[in-house]
Amino acid sequence: MPVPALPADDLLRIVADARRSLAVAWELRSELLALATDPGAAGTRPSDDDDDRVAVPDALSAGALARAGLLDGRRLRVRVSLRRSQVFVTDPAGPDAVDAATPLLLQLARQAWGVPDVLLDPCCGCGEVALSTEAPLRLMLDRDPRALAFADLNRVLNGIPESRTLLGLADLRFGLPRLALAGLAGTVVCVAVLPSEPPDARDGEGDAHSLQQAALDAIAAARRAMPRSARLRALIGVSGASRAASDGPDLAARAAAAFGAERVRWSVLESASTGWLDARSATGDRSYGTLAVELD
Repeated sequence: MPVPALPADDLLRIVADARRSLAVAWELRSELLALATDPGAAGTRPSDDDDDRVAVPDALSAGALARAGLLDGRRLRVRVSLRRSQVFVTDPAGPDAVDAATPLLLQLARQAWGVPDVLLDPCCGCGEVALSTEAPLRLMLDRDPRALAFADLNRVLNGIPESRTLLGLADLRFGLPRLALAGLAGTVVCVAVLPSEPPDARDGEGDAHSLQQAALDAIAAARRAMPRSARLRALIGVSGASRAASDGPDLAARAAAAFGAERVRWSVLESASTGWLDARSATGDRSYGTLAVELD
């Protein structure tokens, strides 16, 4: 039987408790790290495929997770994943973990542009991409209030100061908040890792093309809203070999028409690669399409 999702009130209470007390946040983090790194523990990690298995060992069954209400019997009520020394939680039935190529994608962005003054993530989800990227300030936006609650919890669990993160409700398809963009300065890197299944696809609404176009429109609107002294860079990720092969050339052509061909670069990134690959390279099963845009 699937693990029931946390009620919204419980999730918000847990976030508030962790924000109020470093001790509570540290205890939660310690137990979540123990579960994420213990090969004998099962439950709602991305690698687990059986929700009926016992999730929490006896030593943790009456600890901080239980006191916070994050256990359903002996099963964890959130999905936990590990990125280096950071721990991230989200709903058990939430999106799959961030694509394995994403860390390399972000590494290449840093090599090309250095550490940005601002990291802008317009569809941040639980915050795994933005919170694992080095930046003095992160502007994290999402259309789902529940995702933002998890992003705030993950911020606290990983010890990232509130003064270095701004969380806001915004739908990429309808533009980004101009007031937030107007105060940005320095080098701003926008990283939009588009989901493999576009929002509302199962309801017959939206498609990959429209979501990609919304990302391009948001980049253009952000440039207009930001001070002229700011420098905008954008990296749009398109996951999956089939989408990278079919959508990439069209996306690159639309970006070139909007921003100028000299400001746009489309590449196919292989997960085992250590650098950009030519866009004409054959796409493999683990390819990841990336569109880099440089606007000054």
